[in-house]
Amino acid sequence: MSRNRTFSIAMRDGGLRAGLAHIFARILGDPRFLRPASSIDFRHFGLDSSPTLNDFIGNLIPEKSSIEIENALRDSIAGIDALMSNSSEELVFPERWNSGKNLQYLLSAMVILLKPSVVVETGSANGASATAICFALNRNQFGYLWSYDIESEVGQLVPDHLRDRVSFVKVSGVESDFRAELQKLDFKSEKSIFLHDSDHSYLGQKSDYLLAKASGFSYILSDDVDTSLAFCDFAGNAGKIFFDAPKFIGAVQGSKL
Repeated sequence: MSRNRTFSIAMRDGGLRAGLAHIFARILGDPRFLRPASSIDFRHFGLDSSPTLNDFIGNLIPEKSSIEIENALRDSIAGIDALMSNSSEELVFPERWNSGKNLQYLLSAMVILLKPSVVVETGSANGASATAICFALNRNQFGYLWSYDIESEVGQLVPDHLRDRVSFVKVSGVESDFRAELQKLDFKSEKSIFLHDSDHSYLGQKSDYLLAKASGFSYILSDDVDTSLAFCDFAGNAGKIFFDAPKFIGAVQGSKL
């Protein structure tokens, strides 16, 4: 990201004071809008950390019992592991771009528990997270996934029998274009989930979070929230985090923002 663009973000989000603070931070060696977030930042902003996926989901969806959460995670783990082990697709993108197992289990379990009508993800890549989401949507026999990426050859891992649950949409990467795509969706009276897993710069993350909030998503999730301070600034003490070594997953309920 260019220095001018980063300065523009600071001005946009915090006004002249934030812009000047960013300039001084660069001079003094602490470029706030460029540096990653740490566990100290998470504590400073009051984000609630969970030691297990069960606890993480319980904090996000407190109306669900521990037995419901355990059953949803158990079914997700068994189903996703079976799908992934049976996949023989040649990957277009590096395997390291795939979402981690814990994020896959989390997404699937939340879909099973919430039964959302719409799920949106940014960053399709090979389709690991899309497979997890579609598995749960298919289990519910309800809901649909819209997966957005700047590339077109994506989603190879999603098996044929789950492809009626997802549309892969190529986007330009321009914020206004993505906003127009989200405005096409009709879900505000239903449960909905938004996952950011694409551009992990401060600008990329904050832009997606704000669009998800403005669109009215019930839950906003993000992988790699440690790559910038965007999630801290966006969610504050309403945010929840889970340490998925060596990175962090963040989530927040839309109504808490």
